[in-house]
Amino acid sequence: MAISAFALAATATSASAQSLWTGAIDNDWFKAGNWNPAGVPADNAWIDKTGPNTVIDGGAASVTGAVTVGHTAGSLGMLTIRNGGSLVSANGYIGQEGATAGIVTVDAASWKVDSAFYVGMAGGGSVLVWNGGKLITNYTNIADQSTSSGSVVVDGVGSAWNNVQEIEVGRSGNGRLLISNGGVVISAGARLGLNPDAEGILTVDGIGSRWHNSQGFKFGDFGNATVTIRNGGTISAPLGIILAEKATSVATLNFGAAAGDAPVAPGTVTVTAIKFGDGDGTIVFNHTSAAYSFSPLFIGQGRIDQMAGTTILTGSSAGFSGLTNVSGGQLIVNGTLLGTTFVTGGVLGGTGTVGYLEPKIGGTVAPGNGSIGTLTVTNHYGQAPGSIYQVDLASSGVSDRLVVGGIAQFLNGSMLQIAKADSGPYVAGTRYTVVTAATNISGTYTLTGDTQISAFLGFAAAYDNNNVYVDVLQTRSLTAAAQTANQLNTAAGLGTLPASGALSTAILNLPSDAAARVAFDQLSGEVHASIKSVLISDSQFLRDAAFGRLRSASGSPGTAMAPTVAQAECEAATSCATMDRVTFWTRAFGSWGRWNSDGNAATLWRDTGGFFLGADIPVIEDRGRVGLLVGYSRSSFQVSDRNSSGTSDNFHLGFYGGTQWGDLALRLGVAQTWHTLSTSRSIAFPGFTDTTKGNYTAGTTQVFGELGYGLEMGWASFEPFANVGYVSLRTDGFSETGGAAALSSWGSVANATFTTLGMRASTDFTLGNVNAVAKASAGWRHAFGGTTPAATFAFAGGGPFNVLGVPIAQDAAVIEAGFDFRLAPNATLGISYGGQFGSGTLDQSVRGNLSIKF
Repeated sequence: MAISAFALAATATSASAQSLWTGAIDNDWFKAGNWNPAGVPADNAWIDKTGPNTVIDGGAASVTGAVTVGHTAGSLGMLTIRNGGSLVSANGYIGQEGATAGIVTVDAASWKVDSAFYVGMAGGGSVLVWNGGKLITNYTNIADQSTSSGSVVVDGVGSAWNNVQEIEVGRSGNGRLLISNGGVVISAGARLGLNPDAEGILTVDGIGSRWHNSQGFKFGDFGNATVTIRNGGTISAPLGIILAEKATSVATLNFGAAAGDAPVAPGTVTVTAIKFGDGDGTIVFNHTSAAYSFSPLFIGQGRIDQMAGTTILTGSSAGFSGLTNVSGGQLIVNGTLLGTTFVTGGVLGGTGTVGYLEPKIGGTVAPGNGSIGTLTVTNHYGQAPGSIYQVDLASSGVSDRLVVGGIAQFLNGSMLQIAKADSGPYVAGTRYTVVTAATNISGTYTLTGDTQISAFLGFAAAYDNNNVYVDVLQTRSLTAAAQTANQLNTAAGLGTLPASGALSTAILNLPSDAAARVAFDQLSGEVHASIKSVLISDSQFLRDAAFGRLRSASGSPGTAMAPTVAQAECEAATSCATMDRVTFWTRAFGSWGRWNSDGNAATLWRDTGGFFLGADIPVIEDRGRVGLLVGYSRSSFQVSDRNSSGTSDNFHLGFYGGTQWGDLALRLGVAQTWHTLSTSRSIAFPGFTDTTKGNYTAGTTQVFGELGYGLEMGWASFEPFANVGYVSLRTDGFSETGGAAALSSWGSVANATFTTLGMRASTDFTLGNVNAVAKASAGWRHAFGGTTPAATFAFAGGGPFNVLGVPIAQDAAVIEAGFDFRLAPNATLGISYGGQFGSGTLDQSVRGNLSIKF
């Protein structure tokens, strides 16, 4: 109180030399008639009235004593310094006596006080410095006595208050200091709430607003203090901050907004440490920042309340022994914060160290901050029912973790919430350590969050005496997702692979059964099995060529040598075949076909083209013929729904023969076809891509025979017929090239028998000078035996599984129509269309024949 007493004494000794404002003329400080006694003040000036208030407008005023605004009890005084005006005084008193009030405005002007400056000495005082105004003081006391209240506002860019010594806000009364909108205050020391029951309130608001103290801040000495730093405002002091120094003090430091208010943007403090005293000191983080970094360390016992926003503590507060409560937002401890921490709402995270940690109902502990991290607890960890420990688990095998120096206890209802840190893939069998306790683990968790990784994988908690683990386990069999036989068998084959392999990992991480079925189909390799159906079915082209040649040679209906055409040449012959000696012939063909999906294997498209060359001679006294044929064809396959394709180069060799007894004809043959196959499969599903190539050989052996009976009915000839063919396809084993999806296959044999019953008809006509025959046939073909070929495969490192191809049509209508033209007595040209229409099968072909006899 020494300074206050000195100021009072100075006022008393100079009372005889004071000038009292009357405002008798106007509001001009510089008019002598406005003062009593008349004359501009030189020693002391008392301003106890308004109407008008006192104005220094652009001039320079100076007194050697004090300027007192609000001196006499019950008075109100007002002083305005503006427009570049200035005032210099030894002392300044605003609201000196009880029940007085003084208001001072420094507007784009200045006031310099050389000694003591009181705002609210015993009464009420208010000072506004704005519009670039300047206040220069030595020592300042705001709200000196218990009856007083004082307020200073420094507002706006360029507005400044420079105080040489200490600023006291709320010495014994209620004092306030507001620094806003870029205002600046500079002082050597600062104390708020000095005496018991005093109240000091500081608000630093706005970008550029700051209070720099060359020593330190004491918020709450014996009294109370409330400090709010918001919206980018700043305070700084090299000696730091003391909060609630004495036991009688209650002090709060708010970053953003006070508790209970809506959060706003925070300000900053540039200090190394904040020390809690013996009183009740609290720091409140109630702001809107998503990443508010706070580096000062905390010392002593106090309270930290995290209410809103994300606060990142980076300081090493090993000397803090108070209480931290997280009720909202996030408190990220990346440094050290000892003491006791309760999480009653919001999130506690970070990669630093805390003391005792207890999340309560509604609270969450989540190590790290947007990334994997380990949070260390030096004391015990106790988790209450309804609270959450959230862990991020990365597919690489790393995870968030709590390392506890004592006991880790999880009361019934404590939740372990799983969060996947990435999209995977996660590997079955991976174990994450999420809690380690030096003493022991007590209790178990209720697992929540992303507990299911995929359609087949999930997370499960496991425990031992000192650790809590989260394991990646397979929760369902792959076969549970299958719907078709091929999917089921492929899934079973995949199930024999090591769970940690690239292919197994990708399959196990698929999100749904539907996605798994797509993957099973692509991986099945069914194109190899479906190709078998095509190769067996395409054996018909060789049989048809041999039967057709034998019919042509014997003059059967449906050929250019039918009796109605060649009657003149055959009048003296027992059989038209006797006319033929060595005959060379060729047939070219092209075909396109489709084998539809049966709900298991996908639709296959096939195109093929090729030719046969043959020669035959008469035998058995010209009653029969035998011949040899060779040929080449190339087939291409496409299974679009399986991203599979292939080709086959086919090399044919066959022997045929036939004879005729009157109208009854017998035709026989045996043939071998060698196939050189190349396949390509593209496999692509979430988490996995591969391309595989296959190269292997196969062989088709067939024997066949036909009976036909010729009938003449006027202008047309008919031949009912029946034929049979037995086909055996042998496929060699092979191994595809590629990645994990490449298959190996064993050699196999598939057999099928085809029977056809039908009728052929023909009639002759003349086209110019060319004899011609129009021919047609229709029949019913039945297949039995191995009509759905299968293949056995295995992935590298896995067990075998079977896959079925598209089926061969068991029943099909077979038609043919065409023309033969007798180009010369020894040369015949034929062209025809053939079609096969069965349930799920369509095959159409065009054929051309040329035979030359010698």
